[in-house]
Parts: sequence; structure tokens; C-alpha cells
Amino acid sequence: VISISWIAQVVLFVFLKPPHQRPFLNAIFTELNNVFSLFGTVAYAVFAFYLLWAAIKGQMKFGLRFLIISIHPMSLGKTMMNSLMFNTAVVLLVSAAIVQFCAIAFGGYAHTTAISQVFNSQVRYLKFLSWFYSFAGGIFYILFFCVAGISFIILIILPCFHKPQSTREQLNTHR
Repeated sequence: VISISWIAQVVLFVFLKPPHQRPFLNAIFTELNNVFSLFGTVAYAVFAFYLLWAAIKGQMKFGLRFLIISIHPMSLGKTMMNSLMFNTAVVLLVSAAIVQFCAIAFGGYAHTTAISQVFNSQVRYLKFLSWFYSFAGGIFYILFFCVAGISFIILIILPCFHKPQSTREQLNTHR
């Protein structure tokens, strides 16, 4: 449900112009704030943390793969320190991207925040990055939909790459 809401929010608020006529989740968050000011913030956090959770889950499941070779895999009891540090760095990079993505996707709700000012006014108009934002409505959002679509197709065709083991079986294989 949250994934479908995310995709609908991006299509309605980011791709279609003008975005203020189709607020969707922004209006829901604002109404939740009118009921009790913490509810809107909690709902915003649920959507942001869901996106972060999905990114971390994808990183742990697929790791960094080049074709069929897995580089820096994460597995219970077998992860080397350099792989752990590399995956931590990837999660940190993804976290910054998710903050920016949420600031833009929920621009109607978070329009008066400092992070919205930074990403929607300053980062968007940097000389190098302005080309990416102006190209075809934003290359980042097109890439988001491409990765989401490819992931959806892969997960439909191959629901799991291997039979999941219970924690007890995983621990017994490492003894």
C-alpha cells in the first residue's frame, strides 16, 4: 500500500504540472496535522523510513552486483569488515538521496522547512545539477521509476534467489 502511494505521489505531485492542484499525500499530512500536530509528522516519517527500509533491504538482498558476480555481499556470519563498511557507506549515500527525494515529493507539506529550502531552492539551481533537474522533467525521477519497474519485474519473475533459511539453520551452517 505504501509503495503504491509513493508511486502515485511521485506521478501526481512531481511529474504532472502544476503540482499544487493534486496534493494527494501532502493534503493527507496537512489534515493529520490539523487533527494533532504530531500525526502529520509521524505519517511523513513512516513514508520516509519505508523508503529507507526498502533501499536497505535491496542493498542487503542484492548487494553490489556486476552481472552475476556479487561484490561486498552481506550474509550472516560471513561478512567481512570491508564489506560491512562499504555497505554502510552506500546506506549513508542513499539516506541523503532519500531526504532530498522526500523534500521534493512532499514539497506541499514541507514547503516551509529548512531542508526544503536547501534542496528545492539551492541544490536544484547549482550549475552542474540544474541540467539534471531540467532534463525531461528530472532524470532522477525517471531513474526512480525505471529502477522500481525493473525491481518489480525481477521480483515477479524470481521471487527469491534461494530458499530462505531459518535463523537456526543459518547459525548451524556457520559452526
